[in-house]
Parts: sequence; C-alpha cells; structure tokens
Amino acid sequence: MKLEISFEQLVQLVKQLPKVELTKLKDAIDDLIISKKETDGLTDFQKFLLKGPLMSKKQIAIIKDNHKRINKWRRK
Repeated sequence: MKLEISFEQLVQLVKQLPKVELTKLKDAIDDLIISKKETDGLTDFQKFLLKGPLMSKKQIAIIKDNHKRINKWRRK
C-alpha cells in the first residue's frame, strides 16, 4: 500500500502514536538506517560476497596445508 502524504503529515501521525508503538517505530527505523549504512556504496558483487558462506579455522588450516604440499610437489 502506498500513501501520498507530506513529511509534516507523517510527523503529526507519528506524534499520535502511544509510547510503546513509538518505541517500536523508532527501533524499526534504527534497524533500517543501520542496514542501509552497511550496504551503501557497495557493488552488487561485494554484497554477494558478504552474503556468502564463511570458512572455519579448520578449513583454512586444511587449505594452507594443501598449498604447502602442492608447492613442495612442484619443486621436486
């Protein structure tokens, strides 16, 4: 649903909310601001990478060990 209201009208509506609802609205707006700050200026590829899976320390150690073994093998 899309409403066409002015900023001033929106402020007046918000002022009418009970304290509990006002707090919920503030929290929702804060979450929205934080999420926008995290993604502002990032390319689609950077966003894709940030959503990708992470490796555990064990997996990283295995990869490093494999690199060492491959490098040893190549030097023979």
